[in-house]
Amino acid sequence: MLTVFCTIGCRNKFDVSTNVCLKSTATDQMYHGIDVSHYQGNIDWNLVAQDTNIQFVYIKATEGKSYLDDKYKLNIEQARNVGLLVGSYHYFRMTSSPQEQFENIINNIDKTKQDLIPMIDVETTDGKSVDEVRKALKTLISLMEKHYGKKTLIYGTMRSYNTICVPDFNDHLLYIGRFSDSLPPQIKGVGEAVVWQFSEKAEIKGIPKQVDLCRLANGIKVDDLKLGN
Repeated sequence: MLTVFCTIGCRNKFDVSTNVCLKSTATDQMYHGIDVSHYQGNIDWNLVAQDTNIQFVYIKATEGKSYLDDKYKLNIEQARNVGLLVGSYHYFRMTSSPQEQFENIINNIDKTKQDLIPMIDVETTDGKSVDEVRKALKTLISLMEKHYGKKTLIYGTMRSYNTICVPDFNDHLLYIGRFSDSLPPQIKGVGEAVVWQFSEKAEIKGIPKQVDLCRLANGIKVDDLKLGN
């Protein structure tokens, strides 16, 4: 089933291996959330919070077994302090075991400071087979679900998700990137994106560098992403 989204202007990207108070100058059309990392620099979250389109923010926390984004702690604290709903994401790697990555995640992503369910970003196989990636990802997801109490949200570009994850993870909530002028993401088999990341070139006041924009699918509310539900 294909979820119906409103159309938007944006552009394409794929990497398998590796009216409002303030609004984006990249688009005048509907968006609901953003995702950020250290790449965006020093963010003025007070200004960001004045953009009434933004209902939620996903913030990069960890990667692999030991990496911690050096802006994560500051970003999540300040974003929550100004009233934004926040979640954290982990960039999944095959260069370390699921158990090692889980330890990195729980050591840094404090479930008492999360408004939204944690997200795993799956974009690379690191040279491993798809079967190996799926097996390791299932292990990590199982560990995370026991710890956080909810199924994880899974992110991928449309092509990376369809290459690596289909169909094993189609029952999860999916946050899919497809930078297209008019085409929302399509998932192979029975599955759909509840969040469409449609632009990587937005300019949001308070954020020094361009940022990703996303929108919720029709019928999906930010409440559906909350960890506390």
